[in-house]
Amino acid sequence: MEEKDFRAWLTNFMDEEQINLNDVLTFKSKEGTRKISVAQIFDYIDFQDDEDKKAKFKDSLEKGKEANNIMGFMYHASKRFPIKEREDVKEQAEKQTDNWFKKQEDLKTLTSKSFAELEKQLKDPKTAESALKKYNEFISQFKDLYNYSLNNNLLIKGQLENRGINYSGIVKSEKDWNEEQVRTRGRPLFIYVPKKETVWEMEKVVDENGIEKEIPKLDENGKKIPEKDENGKIKEELRFSLSGRVWDISQTDAYEQGIYNKFDSKENIASKLEITPNFLDLVSREIEHSLNVEITFRPLDGNEVGYYTYQEGKHQIHIDNSNDRALESQLATLLHETGHAILHRRDMRGSNKNSDKSTEKKEAEAESFAYVVGQQFGLELNSGEYILGYLQKSDVKLKDVFDDVYKAVKEINTKIEIDKMVNAGVIYQEEAKQAKDMLSSYKEIDNSEIEDIKAQMAQREETKEETKETSKNTNRNRQR
Repeated sequence: MEEKDFRAWLTNFMDEEQINLNDVLTFKSKEGTRKISVAQIFDYIDFQDDEDKKAKFKDSLEKGKEANNIMGFMYHASKRFPIKEREDVKEQAEKQTDNWFKKQEDLKTLTSKSFAELEKQLKDPKTAESALKKYNEFISQFKDLYNYSLNNNLLIKGQLENRGINYSGIVKSEKDWNEEQVRTRGRPLFIYVPKKETVWEMEKVVDENGIEKEIPKLDENGKKIPEKDENGKIKEELRFSLSGRVWDISQTDAYEQGIYNKFDSKENIASKLEITPNFLDLVSREIEHSLNVEITFRPLDGNEVGYYTYQEGKHQIHIDNSNDRALESQLATLLHETGHAILHRRDMRGSNKNSDKSTEKKEAEAESFAYVVGQQFGLELNSGEYILGYLQKSDVKLKDVFDDVYKAVKEINTKIEIDKMVNAGVIYQEEAKQAKDMLSSYKEIDNSEIEDIKAQMAQREETKEETKETSKNTNRNRQR
């Protein structure tokens, strides 16, 4: 490859891939470590006379582009380059490392400080009302983000708030957006992602400051040595890192392209749903089947509106339907008792696995569950005071409540496709209304035609009478 061709390619490649020349790669060997900047690597390869070496370097970076791992391929392509470490690059790399760790720690505080701050606000009468609103806003996320962990829910909410972005309910990875031909923009939201990593053999060393630390052992070729189990298999462990990247829909061009419609949000669709006897029956049958629980609608004694129980080897939910009780109210009660059936379920021997939970905690959790899932059905439950009394207790750990409610919402949405059920219900009801309206219009047309016919017949009768009268007068005149 000629020098001018390689330089032109390198310049275009840096521009197109937005390569940061200040990024630093760390090369490890038996002699120690070297911190080399991307600028040093490009300068080195650019001034080489070996055209074959340039061609191999170019080929490696092009493969890295295809694999979406340019830096990884660049590392392997340049690790043998005899580039000396520069002090200014080393200092810059250490600064970048410090900033990276600071960013990770700043994000992690969102998962701890937010709990502590909200707990404090809930227990203070002056801030309890606004704190309860924050509590409800946060648990509402579970209906959309139940596929993300509780900590990731906290991270997403915290980062959106810090940037002044309103939560939309639609959050996806760059890969998922790209599959829908949607382009992302702006800084991503970082989340924890699991990753299996090799366990390396470690050794203790003393650095230049006399501080002892552990580093991976290296073999004679400068490569890290994997640790193996008794069967000779390389050990791996699951670790979580803040390397996952997702974008809220407001950080994409999905609305501009018309791929999504702001007015077709889950909330707007659910608000159109009418809770009919047939739909309530459909929901109850789905819950029965998915949770193996019997559901009965019947008049209950006193002021009781519903309860969950375990009797004679059967899990049962009873819902009051007396005095023409509103169907929306019956559904809200059904969701509350379903929360109990998931969160506080007794085992087949009748013992309560959740006996350590107070009645107040159970009720707060069940009502929080109903509040979240109710929104999926278009129900706005006034659960505030019902939940607040429990949350204000001094020994309450908010994270425990969040964790239990999150898991219950995830379970019901995993077993029942609520959003699809609601969409189908809305479509069915709209089509039924259209058919009814059409039928009514036909009836109006038929009635008008009948009225026209009646008017025509009346006119004919009048004409007949007039003809008869005229005929009589004519005959009288003839007789005269």
